[in-house]
Amino acid sequence: MLRIVAAVIAVIGVVAAFTGVMYVRYSDDSIPGVVVAARDIPAGTLIEADMVAVGRVADTSLAPSELP
Repeated sequence: MLRIVAAVIAVIGVVAAFTGVMYVRYSDDSIPGVVVAARDIPAGTLIEADMVAVGRVADTSLAPSELP
């Protein structure tokens, strides 16, 4: 019985995590305080400290920059 309960809790956790990730991924960056920029960064890019902001960022800074 304990194994069944643990399996059900695990499945619920996986579904909840997937739902949360998909919500953030497809929310169009409309959640206050959350900026999802991963879709604009090419695969294999190293994320460096100057690429990460913690705290409030001005709305004008959130627009994608133009590539040269």
